[in-house]
Amino acid sequence: MRELLAQRGVSYRALAARTFHAKSYLHDLATGRKAPTPEVARRIDDALDAGGQLAALAMPEIDRTPPRRDTDDVQRRTLLLGLAGVSVDYLVSRLPVSTVATEAATVEQWRETAWEYGFTYMTAPRAELLGDLTADLAAVMAAMDRANSLTARAGLADAAGRIAALAAMCCVDLGYWREARHTWRLARRLADESGSVGTRMWVRGREAVLGLYSGRPVPVVLNLAEQGLAIDPGARNAGRAGLEAAQAQALALLGRRADATAALRATENVLQALPPGSNDTIFDWTERNLRHAESFVYGLTGTAAEADEARDRALAMYAPDRAVSRAQVHLHRAVGAVRDGDVTGGVRHAADVLESLPLGERGHFVLAIADMVLAAVPADQRQRPDVAEYRDLVTSARRTSSDSNA
Repeated sequence: MRELLAQRGVSYRALAARTFHAKSYLHDLATGRKAPTPEVARRIDDALDAGGQLAALAMPEIDRTPPRRDTDDVQRRTLLLGLAGVSVDYLVSRLPVSTVATEAATVEQWRETAWEYGFTYMTAPRAELLGDLTADLAAVMAAMDRANSLTARAGLADAAGRIAALAAMCCVDLGYWREARHTWRLARRLADESGSVGTRMWVRGREAVLGLYSGRPVPVVLNLAEQGLAIDPGARNAGRAGLEAAQAQALALLGRRADATAALRATENVLQALPPGSNDTIFDWTERNLRHAESFVYGLTGTAAEADEARDRALAMYAPDRAVSRAQVHLHRAVGAVRDGDVTGGVRHAADVLESLPLGERGHFVLAIADMVLAAVPADQRQRPDVAEYRDLVTSARRTSSDSNA
């Protein structure tokens, strides 16, 4: 990478602009302090017109050993719970030396680290990413304790709040519900200490949206969204868009069609006020996010025509290889069909969607919507043979998913 930069006459600043990565992160890659994911290597390869040289160097080796639970996983989860309890210095002292920053980082460098994670989150394996996030979260919180001014501490809290939220999101993806709840509370506290309206609203928006997929009661999710929106009713940022979308989806689950539709329109208004975002970072909110939320709301509360139109708009946002996201959109329609009384058609459609996915892609977010299909079936029809067969399919898929995470 260093050789190519010199040959092309490209600066780190220029490369950062081309790849949407922080300069400090690119420098860490070029000096060997950090290793790139295959997706990051491909992006840099394209930016430097390297013809696949860099991408090939970052291709992961195939591990043929059987999967096993690793003590690192337990340590990460223990550390997250400890961090949520704020026994930071003790926990940092227990971390391996290699996971703790060896030199003091500035507030700006920590902000760049958090920003970089926003890109990494979109492609990195969750268990591996959780380890990195946990170590950096411990380090930045320790830096907060050593900060020599309230301004510096607030800046560090801003980065820490976003890193903690990403760690909570990884916990949700991996099915670590207890750790996720504790880490969300930590992320909210850190975001509040930062004083940043954008960070405070973004953290609560992500928690509310993911709460819909992690078994949290719908009224709790709705309350989270309302609390986040109250932070600054006039704000126009990505966090507000996410909060409005979470509110719309929670209202749809409660069957409040008019309120859900109004919240969806508010989401669209916020999006129109935002600068163009990128689907390559979790910190932005784009039309794709809007169309996915729209598919959810109209799939559950709209007419068949409205649901079909919303589904088509959402599917147009996803490339054909985005099988998981496309499956979620199709399942929205299945939930709506069952709610409208077409139990046979809805359950059959949902079963077809699940069976069309490879076993490894029947993950948590797909199964959460698959469960919504079952929850929509009236109590007096849940013992029907087609419903029982579908329930067995979902149970089997969840068992397979749990085994792969283990």
